[in-house]
Amino acid sequence: MAASFSLLGLGRVGLAFGRALMDAGWRLDTAWTRSAQRAQNATRLLIHECEHGPTPSVCPNSDLLLLAVSDAGIAELSASLPSAVPGQVRLHASGALPFAILGTMPGRGNVHPLVAVPDACVAGTEAAVASLRRAFFAIDGDEQGLLMARRIAVALGGAPMHLEASQRGLYHAAAALLGNGMVALFDAAQELLLNSGFDGTQSQRALNGLAASVLGNLEAQSPPMALTGPVRRADVETVLTHISSLRRFDQEEPAAPVLPLYQALLPRLIDISARAGVDEARLEALKGACT
Repeated sequence: MAASFSLLGLGRVGLAFGRALMDAGWRLDTAWTRSAQRAQNATRLLIHECEHGPTPSVCPNSDLLLLAVSDAGIAELSASLPSAVPGQVRLHASGALPFAILGTMPGRGNVHPLVAVPDACVAGTEAAVASLRRAFFAIDGDEQGLLMARRIAVALGGAPMHLEASQRGLYHAAAALLGNGMVALFDAAQELLLNSGFDGTQSQRALNGLAASVLGNLEAQSPPMALTGPVRRADVETVLTHISSLRRFDQEEPAAPVLPLYQALLPRLIDISARAGVDEARLEALKGACT
């Protein structure tokens, strides 16, 4: 039997959750955001009237209150809500914060999708919903909250993973390292291509193709087997050429230097290459040449 829910927060994650749960047969009672413009956009995307203002008017009959606001706003928003009715569950969607931030009432938890959710206002609701399908969801909570969080993950075709508060720091760091770090690496690589003769469209297409091929390798193999390139070959001369080229580039573009980024990755790349069976003496020579 599908549940009913009130959605508090209509950013990327809130909109994706809202549309995905509605598509799964859940009833949306209330949808709220502080921004009038965001409420207008969400009304169109969710095909449901969305309210805006300083505080939400929560439906007391909702089985679930889903707080999808910024981490900094969760505790304040939860404290401003009416006391929970018996059986009602309150979840937040943060990956970093424990469910205890919601207060002390029974029926608390969190549910966080381990995906980069696209902006439904740009990519459309179908893309936003698709990002949640078959995702891993980090969940936690008291007995009622954990049950509801697991129910959401399963309803969306995802895989629930129970992570307690003490585990969430490393979990969220991993998510940020890959999800945000990939964007930073893409941006740096694109800047290099733009300075080597590519135009914007060419560089975007070329790097998207490269990124897709890397992810394809990682889907089929472990990192040591998926790694390619000069460090994997212990090619000292090529790596030194990269360092020299990037040093010259950074002298002309000092705002966001790329060489420190490249050098920060080398120890991890050398370690992965060692696990792939590359000769230790060659890797030590590479390490010595790069220090």
